[in-house]
Amino acid sequence: MDLTRLQVENFLNVSPTDLDIFIEQQNLPYYTLGEEKRFNLLEIESWMIQHKFWEGLNQNFPYNFYRALARGGFCHLNDLGDGSILKLGAYHLSQKLHIDPEGLYAILQDREILASTGMGDGIAIPHPRERLESVKQDIIFIVHLDQPIAFNAIDEKKVHTFLFLIAGSDKSHLNLLSKMALAVRHQVIKNWIHPQTTITSLLKDVLEWETSLSHSHK
Repeated sequence: MDLTRLQVENFLNVSPTDLDIFIEQQNLPYYTLGEEKRFNLLEIESWMIQHKFWEGLNQNFPYNFYRALARGGFCHLNDLGDGSILKLGAYHLSQKLHIDPEGLYAILQDREILASTGMGDGIAIPHPRERLESVKQDIIFIVHLDQPIAFNAIDEKKVHTFLFLIAGSDKSHLNLLSKMALAVRHQVIKNWIHPQTTITSLLKDVLEWETSLSHSHK
């Protein structure tokens, strides 16, 4: 998805001056169309992860992780067997969103072909390349595997925890992706998920964490 300068400012919740600083001093990728700067959503995602943009996250949506997870749920599997983790996620989410599972599976596969969503340390965040027009609400589905699988992660380690993300807006997508990256960076996900984890205990932990984030930015 190609974005205008104003859209990027709104998505990142930054001023025009801040955006110029990101472009000039931190190599925020862009291209020119005529005399206008344009941006690619996938490239912005990669830039956010590379520059740890989430460390200065502005909490416009203090509990959107909690609400999205409440819609999507949690699944613990002893062994994936011969199944596909992307197909598992796609079929679960398609039931929640009332959309075509094969179509969603193909979209998730396409995103992984472009660049792996394996964040390292056994965590991956599969998500579509672009927002799905038919989806109006955020949803997160977390799958934990006792037997990790290869997923072409950036650190080449096998992945045991998958956070499937489908967002209802581009701004919410970037906000949720930032929060997930922050949770991975600070290793709080490792504290949330263990053999006794249930959706109830996971939601409690996420709510407490998001509350602490919100208070720390006041």
